[in-house]
Amino acid sequence: MREDEVDAVDAPRPDLELESLTTAQQELDRLRTEELRAKTGQLSTHARQVPGGEIVAERVTDVEPNDLRALATEVVDRIGPSGIVTLGIERNGKAFLVAAVSLDLLDHGIEARQALGAAARAVGGGAGGRGAIASAGGRHGEALDQALANAAEDAIRLLDRR
Repeated sequence: MREDEVDAVDAPRPDLELESLTTAQQELDRLRTEELRAKTGQLSTHARQVPGGEIVAERVTDVEPNDLRALATEVVDRIGPSGIVTLGIERNGKAFLVAAVSLDLLDHGIEARQALGAAARAVGGGAGGRGAIASAGGRHGEALDQALANAAEDAIRLLDRR
C-alpha cells in the first residue's frame, strides 16, 4: 500500500463526525423532553385544591433555568382551569423562579407576575413578565423555600379574590 493510500484511510471524515454529533444531540434532546414530560406529570400530582382553583408551588431539581418556563407552562396546562403554578430552582447560590397562570385567570385580570412579588423579595431580587408567564430571580438562593411559600400564599389570595 502506498503512503498516500494509508493517509486517505486514516484521515478523519468531518461529514461522519458531524452526522454522529447531530444524532447524539437529537438523542439528548429527545431524552430531555421525556424527562421534562415525566416531571410535568409528577408536579401535576402536587396540585393543591384551594378556594377558587388549584396551585402548585414547588422546588424543582435536575432542571436548567431555561427549562423552568416550559415546565411551568406544561404543569399549569395539565392541572386545568383556574391554576397557578410557581416553580423554583437554586443554582450557584442564586434562586430562579417562574410562575404561570391558566388562561381563564387572565380574563379575570390575574397575571403570573402577581404571584411572584413576595417570592422575588424573599430571594433578594425582582419579578418581571406579562400575562400568563413571569419570572423572578435573586441572589439569596438559600431563601428559595420561603419564596415558594410566599408564592403559594399570593396564589391563594389571588384565586380567592376573583
